[in-house]
Amino acid sequence: MQNTITKKASNTPRKSFCAAIVATAIMLLFSYSADAAEPNKQMLIPGGMTFGAKLSYPLIMIAEVSDEADCPARLAGLCAGDCIISLNGEEVCSPEHLSELIKRSNGSAIAVKYRRSGKEYTATMIPKHDGSEYRLGITVRNSSAGIGTVTFITEDGLFGGLGHGICCKESGELAPMQYGTVCEVEIKGIKKGTSGAPGEIRGAFRSLHTGRISANTKAGVFGLYAEMPTCAIYGPTEVAAPSELVIGKAKIISTLGDDGPREYEIEITSIFEPRAVNEKGFAIKVTDPALIERTGGIIQGMSGSPILQNGKLVGAVTHVMVNEPTMGYGIFIESMLKAAG
Repeated sequence: MQNTITKKASNTPRKSFCAAIVATAIMLLFSYSADAAEPNKQMLIPGGMTFGAKLSYPLIMIAEVSDEADCPARLAGLCAGDCIISLNGEEVCSPEHLSELIKRSNGSAIAVKYRRSGKEYTATMIPKHDGSEYRLGITVRNSSAGIGTVTFITEDGLFGGLGHGICCKESGELAPMQYGTVCEVEIKGIKKGTSGAPGEIRGAFRSLHTGRISANTKAGVFGLYAEMPTCAIYGPTEVAAPSELVIGKAKIISTLGDDGPREYEIEITSIFEPRAVNEKGFAIKVTDPALIERTGGIIQGMSGSPILQNGKLVGAVTHVMVNEPTMGYGIFIESMLKAAG
């Protein structure tokens, strides 16, 4: 049994006002109305470049509970996805701090305060000595990381990407976020998708942080680049209202290697009514032979790839159909803009 995992978030930035500034800027610059007059149509730069997203949690989350019958956490009713707030009234600030508090108990009963689905509970546990130290029988983490694709950028460096939220695999809920960072990704290879086995972009995070994430929402992640990416293949492009989408040919922009963002042909096969109300606004099918040959269709890491139709930015790739990797779903760009504020 273990108390912590090796994966650890970086130190919390002290300048918390930065996040507030970014959030305010997003609210002002991403403001959008489908009923706006034609001269006021919003213009965004389509993305298509990969990015690494790192989220630091405000609390320590239980990633796994030991299946041993005498596991203290299991006996107390805790489960994966629960967030630990404090031990014996002392706030837990890191996985290392959690281990230290358990050690300090010297085997005495511990009052563990935790959060589950927005509600707080307290459970009493007696740590178990495994021969080397006292443990509660849990593995914890305080961060998430993943690879996605930028959907759009403003001329001021504000961006939106992914087309869906970063969720905790333990609970399926949106990952709680204290702060988030963006970094460049070095693509190492492609795992081709097949029926029943989704593919993925395999990459490594570069150490240089290129921006900050200020919001993790069901419709995507949003933030601010420190410097504008230089690899966009389009300039400012008009945003399409949901009513402008039609069934038929479209294009996506994705990055799959050192060749940078590239356009690939798809078809919008159906549009779900009412429009722009959830993350799956329409269905798409990859038709480009080059993309199918390279990836098998839509793969993990392509989420957020901008979708263009009739010269306008209409949305982003969000999900793949597991049993048919050439088919998937898109989210309306309006849904992303509304989620951004």
